[in-house]
Formats: sequence, C-alpha cells, structure tokens
Amino acid sequence: MLAVKSVKSVDWGTHPYGGNSWSGKAAAIIGTSPGAVGTAIAQQHLRQVLGDLGALVMGGEAYLTFKPDLIDEADTVTDAGTRRFLQSFASMSLQDSLPALSPAAA
Repeated sequence: MLAVKSVKSVDWGTHPYGGNSWSGKAAAIIGTSPGAVGTAIAQQHLRQVLGDLGALVMGGEAYLTFKPDLIDEADTVTDAGTRRFLQSFASMSLQDSLPALSPAAA
C-alpha cells in the first residue's frame, strides 16, 4: 500500500485530464523502512502504478534500513556508505534510461 503523500504526488502528476506528466518520464524507486525489506511491497505497487501511467520505470530497486540519523536537517545522507550506494544507484538508473529517452528510441 502506498503512503498518502505518494498517492497524492502521483495523482497530481496526472492532472489536468489529458495532461499526464508521468508519460515517457524516467523513474527510479527507492524506499526505506525500519526492517531490511519492509518497503518492498510498496515499491512494487508504485512500480505498477507508474508503469500504468506510462513512466519508464528503471529496473532494480533499492531498499534502505532507516536509522534515526540517516538523514540530517539539511536532507543530507549522513552515512558515507549509504551515500555512495545511492549515488551509484542513481548513476546506473540514469545510464540505463538514456537510450530509452533518446529520440532515436521513439
């Protein structure tokens, strides 16, 4: 089940009628929970919803175990290992999405 904020964000991007801003956009999914994979079902649901809306959902998922000091007040990831992992995940997702987003792929 998706969180209310996620549902509202996804819904907002589908308005006004006929103006779906998700279609053709690259998307990567990352989630966090107190346990190792508690976010897995929510991520799968979000992947399905975004795919139905025409977003280009990248392969792979990232699961982060939430810790109280993982993100500071300035929205900075405080753990160097987690930060490197997220940077690598984002780089791979972007690399994978470039061929799909190029005009030649259309």
